[in-house]
Amino acid sequence: MRRLLLRLELVDYVAIAVFVAAVGYASWVAWDVTGSGPDTATVEALPTTPSEQVAAPDEAVEPPPLGPFRAAASRASSILVVGDSTGAGTGAWVDLVAQDLGAERVVTLHQWDEQAEEFPDETSSYGDEGRQLDLWNLSYRGVDPDYPEHLGDLPRPDVVLLDIGHDRSPKAAARAATVTVDAISERWGDVPTAVILQNPSVEDEATQQRRAVRRLTRFAAEYGDPVIDVYTAFQRADPDQTLVDDDSRPTDDGFRLWADEVDRALGVTTSE
Repeated sequence: MRRLLLRLELVDYVAIAVFVAAVGYASWVAWDVTGSGPDTATVEALPTTPSEQVAAPDEAVEPPPLGPFRAAASRASSILVVGDSTGAGTGAWVDLVAQDLGAERVVTLHQWDEQAEEFPDETSSYGDEGRQLDLWNLSYRGVDPDYPEHLGDLPRPDVVLLDIGHDRSPKAAARAATVTVDAISERWGDVPTAVILQNPSVEDEATQQRRAVRRLTRFAAEYGDPVIDVYTAFQRADPDQTLVDDDSRPTDDGFRLWADEVDRALGVTTSE
């Protein structure tokens, strides 16, 4: 046999190799199809995972319109303002709004005493005829979200004006607003509320105030409350007017513009 193999030429070896390979392949196919191998368990195909779909970005949520709030305010016998120092004191926007309301109502303005930390017995009155309206002004300096501590024995308001956010970080403004609105809801239930977007700041504080206004707009949308956009009103005002001072505080003209925006939200048409 060995002699026979030695006499075979190279072509013969190649032919033999091809033949052996073909026979082996055919045998393997038959084994694979019939499952005659030592392990005949069927391997289930792995479930295909569909490509993860990227959700479309949520549409920008806008605060609701002022109409329902205005309707509630027109029937109100008690209005509560909760805010910072921009609304505190004689000549500030709250005082001007009380005077404007006095053209058609008998208004009693209750101003928070920051030193005594209470509403004093002394009040201001505007108007000679019409329905009685009590305007409670819980406005004072500071950035702490401590307004719920001062609700005290206040009567349940018919509407609330939330005036928080001047020269505060977006986080601080949102936290103060959230704590306050939640406390009002817990104490009195669902009270129609409008969020005031305060005036722009100047120089180094301008960017922070813009961001705070955006955050409070989102807060209002999340809570389903309308906004009173004083910020935009200042931006669109006559550039020849000086509406804020170097400390970003409203001037007399600024407070007048501010009061006009609130008047419109309350349905008051007497201010010029």
